[in-house]
Amino acid sequence: MLFLLTLSISLIGNKSALAKNNMNLKRLEGLNRYETCSKVASDGWSKSDYAVICNGQEFPDALSSAPLAKKYNAPILLTESGKLTDSTKVQLQKLKVKKVFIVGGEGAVSLKTENTLKTMKINIERICGKDRFETSTNVAKKLTEKVFLLYQGSTMKTP
Repeated sequence: MLFLLTLSISLIGNKSALAKNNMNLKRLEGLNRYETCSKVASDGWSKSDYAVICNGQEFPDALSSAPLAKKYNAPILLTESGKLTDSTKVQLQKLKVKKVFIVGGEGAVSLKTENTLKTMKINIERICGKDRFETSTNVAKKLTEKVFLLYQGSTMKTP
């Protein structure tokens, strides 16, 4: 089995273009990215056995974890690197999550955050690598046994 993982971001113009195509808009927002993420999770799930947790200050781990979240029908929740954010903790409790996939090393999602999750009686599996590329590869390996990854460049700068 061959699995090709490609990442892309599509931007849609404006609301009038969506209206012309009979697309409904629903705005979900919070005071910050963590609250917004929590609202997206609330809108998409009333209960979930699984969740994926990523650093909210860097996008690559969250982006590469989307297929993993799809496989487990799990929300992607963001947290700060040094602690579990309150909105994410509330969301985990509300959804009655039993297992969390932490995507990223201890520099991205700290051991303190992992320990907080353990005190909440949540099983944890950390998926990481020496850099974001290896982390992405290891996420892909959770999806299938054979992986073929295609990416360009040796580094990826965050905006």
